[in-house]
Amino acid sequence: MYIDNTGLLGYVSSIRASKTNIENLADVSWLKSLNPVSYQYRKKDEAGNYTDEADGGKDYGLIAEDVEAVVPELCFYDMVDGNPELRGVTYSKLITPMLKYIQQLEARVAALEGK
Repeated sequence: MYIDNTGLLGYVSSIRASKTNIENLADVSWLKSLNPVSYQYRKKDEAGNYTDEADGGKDYGLIAEDVEAVVPELCFYDMVDGNPELRGVTYSKLITPMLKYIQQLEARVAALEGK
């Protein structure tokens, strides 16, 4: 589901008829290049600038700049003065590559167990 910039609530279909250029994932080795981290968000001051003070508890995730260097299509951007500015990671786009990676690992484990 999504809410667009006008507030319209909708969904993206998963049926085959709604998709084109369908390709099986093969190489998801780039997942090994991502660096999961723990962190705390920074508080903002009255002017909207980040301070050095932590805001809230510990979170877990990725650093968008690091992800962009590996696989930029996982990132999202805001347009600022006509130029895209990196804002974050679309974590939902990681699910399918991780599923493929798990399947590949499972096949390797099964092959090793069969020896």
